[in-house]
Amino acid sequence: MEKRVETLQEKTQKFLDGPFKKVAIEENSEMNYRLLGRLQADCEYFINTAPKHGPNEKVLHQGNVKDQIKKMKSLLKTVGGSTEWISIKDITRYEKQMTALLKK
Repeated sequence: MEKRVETLQEKTQKFLDGPFKKVAIEENSEMNYRLLGRLQADCEYFINTAPKHGPNEKVLHQGNVKDQIKKMKSLLKTVGGSTEWISIKDITRYEKQMTALLKK
């Protein structure tokens, strides 16, 4: 009987499913947490500079308000649905404020 050779993909999956899986998940969660903070800072900058210089969606990480808010909501879900510094209510408030500034 022929011995089956493990493919690189199978070896990689075995490695990822092993003891390093938890580390990878924690690192990904931390990265999402940091990115959420970055996106929040972009919203604050957009809101605070728009009255003086006009709204500029280029300052947003995602390039526009709609995608910025969508990404923030997605990231918030990955970090547990809420943090001590931002909630879905905050994101909704950012969305309303930035959309209103774009309409001026």
